[in-house]
Amino acid sequence: MGEWGLLSVVADGMGGPEAGEIASTIAIEAVRRSFSVEQLKPVLGQNQEDIPGFLKTVFKRANDAIMQHVLANPDAIGMGTTLEVLWVIHGTAYIAWAGDSRCYVFNTDKGCLSRITKDHSYVQELVDRGELNTEDMMSHPDSNIITRGLGDIDVLYEPEIAVYPVTPGEIFLLCSEGLCGYCTDKEIEKVICKKLDSIPECCQALIDLALDAGGEDNITVSLVSTLQDNEVRHKSSWRIKIKKLF
Repeated sequence: MGEWGLLSVVADGMGGPEAGEIASTIAIEAVRRSFSVEQLKPVLGQNQEDIPGFLKTVFKRANDAIMQHVLANPDAIGMGTTLEVLWVIHGTAYIAWAGDSRCYVFNTDKGCLSRITKDHSYVQELVDRGELNTEDMMSHPDSNIITRGLGDIDVLYEPEIAVYPVTPGEIFLLCSEGLCGYCTDKEIEKVICKKLDSIPECCQALIDLALDAGGEDNITVSLVSTLQDNEVRHKSSWRIKIKKLF
């Protein structure tokens, strides 16, 4: 993993196929620039408690980059993206997210999947208020409405941040709504259980699971596995872009 840690990013664009792809690309490039060695040196030279503040700055830079593109290209108004960042450093996982892309962790000893993030979405708010059951989130007609995201002046872009102590042998799953919006947590858990021996095969199996469930959205899956020496050495990312045809 090295002294700079390991970074995994998922961005799911909104505002139409082309606009969404541009917004997500801009966001990922902004994150990549923020995680250059020059940017990380002062962050890691300070107290590790300052990392959440750094991640908030990363999201602001990404949002500003999208807004600058919109200002220069008025036809791009309405584009946006979710953004999720996983940074594993010094035995700790920092997860920052805005939107409904999710981060899970799979415990290989217990064979169970747990969700770390909570969706920034209208249906999640209904669940939190007790007006909707978790099981009915996927089938709700307003399941595509998010309450946080980048590039939209009407919603918050500031991320929510979780700090998670890494246990050797765990597997982190980052995914777009194209997977978790069509497949239940239990279904995802079963696939990971069956494909533990090969991270690339596990990624493909999760993609196939979403497609078999009738997935009509972009499907992004990123798996990060930790080894017993607490190092992160195996990452596999897959993305399938799906264009609806009318």
